[in-house]
Amino acid sequence: MRFSLNGKWQMSGTNLAHWYDAIVPGSVYSDLRDNQVINNPYYRDNEYEIKALMEHDYFYRREFILPKTFFKKHNYLICHGLDTLATIILNGEVIAHTNNMHRTYRFEVTPYLKEGKNLIEFCFASPLRYVDEKVKQCPLHEGTIRRFSHLRKAHYMFGWDWGPELPDAGIWQDIF
Repeated sequence: MRFSLNGKWQMSGTNLAHWYDAIVPGSVYSDLRDNQVINNPYYRDNEYEIKALMEHDYFYRREFILPKTFFKKHNYLICHGLDTLATIILNGEVIAHTNNMHRTYRFEVTPYLKEGKNLIEFCFASPLRYVDEKVKQCPLHEGTIRRFSHLRKAHYMFGWDWGPELPDAGIWQDIF
């Protein structure tokens, strides 16, 4: 039996004044666009202004009530797509950190769940700050695409000859 956490969430960032509606699966850029905070990142030179947003950390949160029929000896949080540097907090307790958008994560959450309302939160750290720090620690010859070798993230997000440099973040696949 699965309890889906897809759907309506809230999101904010260290650079934002309040919380916005968010949809999971989705991303920071898609949620900011849906809330009319940013313009189309693929139009003209908008990518430069929008890329700068990823110098900040972003937060997603959602309350949920887990039906009693779902409480088992072992309960797991399954995340099919977290992009990328996430800290996961359940009811005020850090349960995990992630650093790879190309895998599924499975976390035991039984000790953190409670009857009634539960609050799950994700903090997505800035991928730009992360890779810039890694480049200082360990410079690499990376060919034509700068910085991407230091992070398990879709390489195209760091720019390519056919696309802009827009290193997004968020819960981009199903979560339950």
